[in-house]
Amino acid sequence: MKIHKFTIAKLMLLVLIIAVDVAVLRVFFLYGWGNGVLLIFLTLQVGLLCLTSTRGRSQLFWAGFEASGLAFMFAFSCLFLLSRQDSWAIRLTDLYWKSAFFFTLETSHNWITDPVARRQLLSHEVQSMILEAVYFVPPFIAALTGGVMTASIVPWRKGLRESSRKVYAR
Repeated sequence: MKIHKFTIAKLMLLVLIIAVDVAVLRVFFLYGWGNGVLLIFLTLQVGLLCLTSTRGRSQLFWAGFEASGLAFMFAFSCLFLLSRQDSWAIRLTDLYWKSAFFFTLETSHNWITDPVARRQLLSHEVQSMILEAVYFVPPFIAALTGGVMTASIVPWRKGLRESSRKVYAR
C-alpha cells in the first residue's frame, strides 16, 4: 500500500482550494443559489483529489471531469449573474428545477403510505435534500460526459511523461 506524503506545498494547495470553495459558496448562498452547489463542489473536490493521485488514462478521465464540471459551473454562474430575470435561459432553467423537484416530490409521496412519513416528507429539511439532488444532476452529467470523452478521445502513451522529460533534458 502506497502512503501519501503531505508536503507544505500540498497543504498550501489544499488551503487555497478550500478558500476558493468558501468564497464561491458564499457568493452562491448570498444570491440564494445554494441548493445543489454544495454537492457538486464536494464532487469536484473528490475529482481533484483523484486527478492528483492517479496516472494514465484514468488521470485523463479526471482531468476531463474537472474541466467539464468547472466549465458547467462557470457557465451556470455567468448565466445567472449576467442575465435578466425574464430571459429565456432563466425561464428554461427554472422550468427544469421546478418540474424535476415536483416530479421527485410527487413520486416519493405516492410511494410512501405511512401518514407520519408523508408529513415528514413535506418538511423543509427533506425538501432541501430533494432540491440538492435535483440541482446536482446536470453538472454531474456534464462532468461525467467530459471525463469519458477526454479519456476516450485523447491519445495516451504509457511512457508519455518519461519521454517528454527526456526530450527536455537534452
